Amino acid sequence: MAEATTYIGNATASGATTQTLTFTGIPSTYDDLLIMGQGHNNSSAGAMLYLDVNFNNDTSGNYWRSHIVTTGGSLWGSYIDSGLSAQIRIAAIGGTQNSDDTPAGFYMYIPRYKQAMYNTMWFWNAAMTNATNWSQAVTSNVGSAFWGNSAAISEIDLKTLFGYFTAGSSYDLYGISNS
Repeated sequence: MAEATTYIGNATASGATTQTLTFTGIPSTYDDLLIMGQGHNNSSAGAMLYLDVNFNNDTSGNYWRSHIVTTGGSLWGSYIDSGLSAQIRIAAIGGTQNSDDTPAGFYMYIPRYKQAMYNTMWFWNAAMTNATNWSQAVTSNVGSAFWGNSAAISEIDLKTLFGYFTAGSSYDLYGISNS
């Protein structure tokens, strides 16, 4: 059980052209990491707007995921990547199909982020509502992933696949110490 949670930092989009929000210089003084926040995207694409996650600026195909996506109260799909990818792609950000769209909530837990003897695993949960796009209406995305690298995580990048984060999209990073 977590005994102490410490705020490490925040990444917030301040303008209309922010495509990547980054946490850098993550100290290796904690046992686990936690990211919580909400994001909104300025894209008007009629498709799922994804949030990509990378560790330590690694885009070399070291990521593997499995996740379940529900939309409109029914199962939209469950996925297990058949191969490694250059990032973890999460259906976790709302778009601006109209002014009623709301930001997507996001939670990511990364246990043992600094232990070099293990590949890093993590878990996420994301949810959003969208009044105009059937593929995003009341969407929930829950998943787990592995990073095939045993380096300690010192940087986390959150990126939009389409468009940019709208101003005010904001994520907080916390360190968790276990005793």
